[in-house]
Amino acid sequence: MKISLIYLKGGLGNQLFQFAYANSLKSKKHKIIINAETYKNSELFNITKREIILPLQNFGFTYSSSFMIKFFSLLNKIFQSRTIKKFFIPKKNKIFNYIKDKDIGEFKQNSLFTIYDGYWQDYKYVNHSKKFLISSLSKNKLIFEAFQSPKVSGSTLIHIRRQDYLKLNQELDVDFYKRAIKKANELIKDFDFTVFTDDFDWVKSQDIFNDAIKIYSPKSVETKNDVLETFSKMLRYENFIIANSSFSYMAAFLGSATNSKVFYPDPWFKGRRKEISFDDKWININQ
Repeated sequence: MKISLIYLKGGLGNQLFQFAYANSLKSKKHKIIINAETYKNSELFNITKREIILPLQNFGFTYSSSFMIKFFSLLNKIFQSRTIKKFFIPKKNKIFNYIKDKDIGEFKQNSLFTIYDGYWQDYKYVNHSKKFLISSLSKNKLIFEAFQSPKVSGSTLIHIRRQDYLKLNQELDVDFYKRAIKKANELIKDFDFTVFTDDFDWVKSQDIFNDAIKIYSPKSVETKNDVLETFSKMLRYENFIIANSSFSYMAAFLGSATNSKVFYPDPWFKGRRKEISFDDKWININQ
């Protein structure tokens, strides 16, 4: 049996990507253990402090024991040593591997022990695990009700993330939203939109959002209750204009139906390559 340790990190959207990847490994008969140690040390967060939003048990996983974490750490230390590297070729190592997103194409996932440290934002993994994610999330009452809620024809969610992205120079310009709204208006019958944002004042200052049905700005983007309430509301829309955020990506992926239109920014992040992929039916809008 292959034993795989998955690092869990980031907010709800990233957690769902990681759970989907863990599930894809589980379907290949891997024994999965989850390392959530990053959530215990606030100094490890350079964007926004995060917490685990839903219990691991909802997804059929459990936390790794301190013994297993130490064991994997020891393996990693041993196999990173120069002496060991002289005798083992990492790509063919049958005992231990440490794999990050960028390495995934180079490894065949055939080691006995493997650490997976990444976000795994690949459409094929979440699409493979879509039923698993919906079933797991539905154990939360708010999200279950959202999945059961009928879609209003033409209703469109616009997600705007700015607070932490301003520091990283990754916020989307208003021109992106102008282009996206124009395209959505052309393609969606009975088009109307609601804005979800962490920057209410900025949205109110932009004329392009004057026709919004509502501007929804949660009290916090950090607490479990606020995150779950916001995510459950986002799932109720028929169409989606998403930000370069895994949070709205997952709302669009899980909430969209066959006839839904999803618009996303291209490139995902400015000035650097981002390992992420999309449903071929989604519509890219230049940012």
